[in-house]
Amino acid sequence: MKRLPIILPILMFIVVSCGSKTDEPLVRSEVLSALDKTVEEWNSGRLEGYLGCYDKTDSLRFLSDGTLTEGWDAFGNRLRNAYSDVRSMGVMRCFDLDVDVLSPESASAFGRWMLSGDTGRSWGFVTMIFRKTDNGWKIVHEHRTTIRH
Repeated sequence: MKRLPIILPILMFIVVSCGSKTDEPLVRSEVLSALDKTVEEWNSGRLEGYLGCYDKTDSLRFLSDGTLTEGWDAFGNRLRNAYSDVRSMGVMRCFDLDVDVLSPESASAFGRWMLSGDTGRSWGFVTMIFRKTDNGWKIVHEHRTTIRH
């Protein structure tokens, strides 16, 4: 009986933790807002702001056009080299987005993207994994396919 005051709070914590539900509509809304921010930053020509939408870690993965880039620094360098000025960035659109809530701290998003500008138009499909961080929802993994240039 002496152990009951110690064990009871632990058991209650376990039951509450296991039974807690994810607020899926809220997570979905927050992830869609994070996606809107990526498009807004890109279309405003703010490459550094766009990069800020990705988790600034060595474990970030970005796969596009058969090339895997790992780490936020390498990803940033890849984009800075590919888009040396605002004009080369063009205009990005994301549509037909479907967000799947994986947990209160993670979600995946699948959809289509299109980039148009002076160099033409490319489009394709994208899958992203988001993680909730102290700085909001950040992309930790992106796999982008290009259907047409």
